[in-house]
Amino acid sequence: QEAVNSFVQIVEDYLRYYPDHWLLLEPKGEFKK
Repeated sequence: QEAVNSFVQIVEDYLRYYPDHWLLLEPKGEFKK
């Protein structure tokens, strides 16, 4: 559980610094640019 929580925290920090990458979480197939 601790590993999962730390991973989630890292992801949240990453998305906080790179808000544009929130779009990658949506299944739109826009990973290729």
